[in-house]
Amino acid sequence: SSLPLLCYEIWCYNFSITASGGTVTLYRGTIILYRGTVTLHRGTVTLYRGTIILYRGTVTLHRGTVTLYRGTVTLHRGTVTLYRGTVPLHRGTVTLHRGTVTLHRGTVTLYRGTVTLHRGTVTLHRGTVTLHRGTVTLHRGTITLYRGTVTLHRGTVTLHRGTVTLHRGTVKLHRGTVTFYRGTVTLYRGTVKLHRGTVTLYRGMGTLQRNGDTLQRNCNTLQRNSNTSQRSSNTLQRNRNTLQRNSNTSQRNSKTSQRNQNTLQRNCNTSQRNSNTLQRNSNTLQRNRNTLQRNRNTSQRNRNTLQRNSNTLQRNSNTLQRNSNTLQRNGNTSQRNCNTLQRNHNTSQRNHNTLQRNHNTLQYTEM
Repeated sequence: SSLPLLCYEIWCYNFSITASGGTVTLYRGTIILYRGTVTLHRGTVTLYRGTIILYRGTVTLHRGTVTLYRGTVTLHRGTVTLYRGTVPLHRGTVTLHRGTVTLHRGTVTLYRGTVTLHRGTVTLHRGTVTLHRGTVTLHRGTITLYRGTVTLHRGTVTLHRGTVTLHRGTVKLHRGTVTFYRGTVTLYRGTVKLHRGTVTLYRGMGTLQRNGDTLQRNCNTLQRNSNTSQRSSNTLQRNRNTLQRNSNTSQRNSKTSQRNQNTLQRNCNTSQRNSNTLQRNSNTLQRNRNTLQRNRNTSQRNRNTLQRNSNTLQRNSNTLQRNSNTLQRNGNTSQRNCNTLQRNHNTSQRNHNTLQRNHNTLQYTEM
C-alpha cells in the first residue's frame, strides 16, 4: 500500500519506512533516521527545502525518483541504490562517508551543487552525471561509468588515490580542473574534452606523451592535405556532373511540355465527366428530399399511433384502478360481515352462558 506523508518533521530511531508504489512528500521538512531504512518500490521522494539525514541507514528505490530543491542528503556509512531512477538536486549537497551510490540506467543532475564521498564508490551503468558549477571530491574512491557521460561546467573533480573508468564514455569539462593523486584514468573508445581547463596527474597512469602527440599532429596535417586534394578532385567531378544534369534537364523539359498538353486534354474530359456527375448528384438529391418527406409523414403517423396507444393504456389503467377500488370495497364489506358474524357468535355464547347459569340456579333452588 502507499504511504503518503505530508508533514514537517519525521524522527525515527531504529525504525523503517517501507512504501510500495507510494509517495513521500515533505515541504520544508526533515527526515532523520538513525540505523533506519527507507525502501520504496516504484515510488517517489520529493523534498522542497528539506533535509534527509541517515546514520548507518539505507535508501533503496526501484524505478523511483528522488527530487530535492535546495536540500541536503547526508549518509554516514550508508548506501543509496537506484534502479532506472533519477536524482536531481538544484543547489543541493550530497555527502556520503564510507558510502556507495549505485545507479543502473539512471541520471544524477546537480546545479551548483556538491558531491563529496570519503572512501566511497559511484557506479553508473548507461547513466549520466551532469554538474553545472559543481564539485566532485572523492578520497580513495572509484567512479565507474559504462557507456555514460560526465559533464561539468566550470566545475572541479578531485580524486586522491582513486580511479575513473569509462567504457565508450565521454568526459567534458568547460573551464574546469581534474586533479588525480596516485590515480588512474582509463577510457575505452572514449573522449576527454577540456575547454580552458587543467588536468594534473601525480604518479598516475595516463601521462601524456608530447612527442607522440607531435607525431600524431604531423600525421593529422598530412591527412588534412590529402583530404584537401581529394575535395578538389571531387569538386571537378561535381562540375562535370552539373553539366550533364543541365543537358538532361533540357531533355526532360521537352518531355514535360508534351505531358502538359496531354494533361490539358485529360482535364477537359474530366470537366465533362464532372458536369455529368453534378447532374446525377442533383437528381439523387431530389430523390433524397422526396424520401425524407415520406419518412416525415411515416414518423407523424407513428407518433399518432403511439398517442392512441398511450390513451388506450391510460384508459386500461383507469379501469384497473376502478376494479382495484371495487375489490377493496368488497374486501372491506367482507371484513365487516365477518366482524358481524363474530359479534353474533359472541352474543350466542353469552346467551348460552346465561341459560347455563339460570339452569344451575334452578337446580340449586330445587335442592
